[in-house]
Amino acid sequence: MASFINNKNVGVCGFVNSNEFILWDVPHNDVNGELISHKLKCIAKSHTEEDKEVNSNVKVEVNDIVSIAISNSFKFIAASDFRNSLYLWGKVESSFKLISVRSLSRRCHKLIFTNSGSNVIVSDRGGDVFLFSVSNFDDSGKLILGHICLITDIAISENDDYLATCDRDAKIRISCFPNCYNIHSYCLGHQDFISSLHFLPFNNEVLFSSSGDGTLRLWNFKSGTEICSLHIEEKIFLENKKLDEASKIEKSSLSKEKKNENDSNSAVKMVTYCNKFKMCAVSFHTRVGVALYEIADKSLSFNFVQYISLLSIPLSISFDANGTLFIILANLEKPILMYECCPANKMHFTQVTDVSKTCVVREIYKFCPDIRDIKSQNDFEILKKRVFDDDETSCNKKVK
Repeated sequence: MASFINNKNVGVCGFVNSNEFILWDVPHNDVNGELISHKLKCIAKSHTEEDKEVNSNVKVEVNDIVSIAISNSFKFIAASDFRNSLYLWGKVESSFKLISVRSLSRRCHKLIFTNSGSNVIVSDRGGDVFLFSVSNFDDSGKLILGHICLITDIAISENDDYLATCDRDAKIRISCFPNCYNIHSYCLGHQDFISSLHFLPFNNEVLFSSSGDGTLRLWNFKSGTEICSLHIEEKIFLENKKLDEASKIEKSSLSKEKKNENDSNSAVKMVTYCNKFKMCAVSFHTRVGVALYEIADKSLSFNFVQYISLLSIPLSISFDANGTLFIILANLEKPILMYECCPANKMHFTQVTDVSKTCVVREIYKFCPDIRDIKSQNDFEILKKRVFDDDETSCNKKVK
């Protein structure tokens, strides 16, 4: 699986492919610029000779990276893989060195650094959240909170005072950090799985969320009250006939189980936030495009900016520190797309025609030459709640 690395504060400064990733010290898009890159790899756990003999005929699964986080200071990098390992790298002079590998009780789903960079917060697929020390390598992790279902995203406030967690059951929980047994509030209102959380940097009391119910919402997380809610309107998609036809092809690959079409069509898959323009880019599970919305800091509302039509559902989207939008598509000759703000209109993005001249993209193609063959993966079926209709023929059967 290919994806960009984004710590929600720095912007895109890396790229992941399978069990390897590449990072750049200063993310920029200068045509003639040079990048200082770091290539790192998650090394699989070693096996004993006895294990090798027993499993000599067993094919070992690919040890893909599940999640990566970068500290705000860019001095530490953390990653987790399919083999339930937590890796920590530290910057020594001009390069990163692996300083610890710790075992996790379950496979990680999301991980982030605290803003101070002193701890790594890990949520696993069982709904538990653990705290790992960056300085104490012998620390096996402290359980700080738990949900009864899969936690889909985690975020921490600017001063590390509050930890926000959300789950498949449409709940957002705000916990005091690090004493997360003290629940500060709940933000309730979404009708389906929550796909992402962001604490807005320009207002320390506002939390942004997106969901499979097709809505974007702003919350006063301290009081747990909703400030603004926006439902992604169908007319945005239907304005482009070519896009609508392409989306039908994408839908055919999904399960034919009955779903709420209004919600499924606009179920949010991924959101990336741009600090420079106070804007978010939104991708979807069943729609082949990216929607751009400005988040107005005074009125605390969403203003529609633009819809970018694509040929397939994006694998990954991310803004860099300069406000350039990067998009990865599967099965294309040129899978990486770039969009930049127009000089005359800061609220409109245009596609960069020749991305190969950009040093970041050149480095990605060099690092991952088989990126054109990477297949799309979609976890929509796992996250989406199943809707069952009453079946009279089965419910009303008489027991003989």
